[in-house]
Amino acid sequence: MHHRNRRRGDEALELFDDLRRDKYEVALVLADYIMPGLKGDELLKRIHACSPKTLNIMVSGQADLEAVSKTIRDAKLYRYISKPWKPEDLNMVVLEAIQSYLKDRKLELQAVQLQNAHRELTQLYQKVEQLNINLEHQVQERTSQLQQKMQELQTLSQLKEDFCTPSPTICERP
Repeated sequence: MHHRNRRRGDEALELFDDLRRDKYEVALVLADYIMPGLKGDELLKRIHACSPKTLNIMVSGQADLEAVSKTIRDAKLYRYISKPWKPEDLNMVVLEAIQSYLKDRKLELQAVQLQNAHRELTQLYQKVEQLNINLEHQVQERTSQLQQKMQELQTLSQLKEDFCTPSPTICERP
């Protein structure tokens, strides 16, 4: 896990775009509400628009409640931290956010694996169903053949019996 710092909002957005273009996952963005170049709320809103899974944290000592509420809504803030803050508190929030991000990614991966397993099982089930249908047809065909052979054997048996049984009219002498 790496971290990169930018003091200006526009530079932070450029860095974010570069990282995404280079196929890096950005787990967390921490922005101050007041940043030169691009305000933190706008930065987080833009980041959320192109990467909704990235967690956003905003710190500020100057944002009013309406601005914070708007940012929470538009940028889906993970946390808002008001200044002054203690470094250990910020570290704890960042660690919690990263753990949450990793847990969500793990759940997403497991969901994909589960969907793939379900798809494979469905395909196997369909193959088994088709094999059962084919087997049923074979059983019916063999049963029909056996019944036909039994009929032929009964007919032959009757003919043999008829042939071997002496008929009184044939056996009588004048």
